Amino acid sequence: MSSMVMSDYKNSPAYKSAAEAVIKRVKSAKTSFELGLRILPKEKRIAMYALYAFCREVDDIADDSPSSEIAKKGLAEWQNKIEKLFGNNEIQDDICAVLYPAILEHGLQKQDLLDVIDGMEMDSVAIVAPDMKTLDEYCDKVASAVGRSFIRICGDSDEAAMKTAYHLGRAFQLTNILRDIYEDAQRGRLYLPRELLVKHNILKPEEQHIDIQKVIFNPKLPYVCKELSDIAEHHYEMTKTSQKSIRLMKTFYRNILYQLRQKNWQDITKKESLSKMKKIKLLIMTLTRTE
Repeated sequence: MSSMVMSDYKNSPAYKSAAEAVIKRVKSAKTSFELGLRILPKEKRIAMYALYAFCREVDDIADDSPSSEIAKKGLAEWQNKIEKLFGNNEIQDDICAVLYPAILEHGLQKQDLLDVIDGMEMDSVAIVAPDMKTLDEYCDKVASAVGRSFIRICGDSDEAAMKTAYHLGRAFQLTNILRDIYEDAQRGRLYLPRELLVKHNILKPEEQHIDIQKVIFNPKLPYVCKELSDIAEHHYEMTKTSQKSIRLMKTFYRNILYQLRQKNWQDITKKESLSKMKKIKLLIMTLTRTE
């Protein structure tokens, strides 16, 4: 599509309406990512909103569907939407309408978006104490694949940028896992890796029927969390980027991990977050220094 035709597309009432709906959805989610997106130029910001809305949509299907069968059907519908969007430019809803120019202008890859859906399908059947290999695969699909698209929208697609996406996606997802242990458990999920649970005698090597509540309130749980947080910290250390929006998100999430480590997972029922004042301080710090 030529730049002139794309301009006409973006000026159409249908696109404007779709963009408004997508932006409204992202802002209503009140995610820390949204603050990081605000510092991007408008065109890139809207592309990011479309990416986030897509991820939120498939995540909700995986989490909120009444059964794994219904979730699988909903995710299959999204696989079909992505295939048609890349295959013959067929636009089926507001999210696709806003993703479409992002795909053409920033070179988003079909496989990355399909990987996100695959990751959500893994989640739809309730992951419980996966082995490290499965956990890493899950992190790649639900987080690093998103990071690859995110970084392409920012304007980078070289090997160094993809390495940043690899590490930062895993760092973010492991931080989420360590922050949401109690919340995930209420949904029948336990993302802490089996190897660490066995290492610290919370699970037996052959144990298959896992009592999640018993695991998360085991007094040895902080030892598991500390080891997993060390892995997350390694991934943070491996990321270097000049993109301020990415650095801001990295700073937010890394500080959440710091707070979790300081409290040593003594009260997992309380979800850790950053105060508004701390976010402002971190924003100023990120915008005024180079990495």
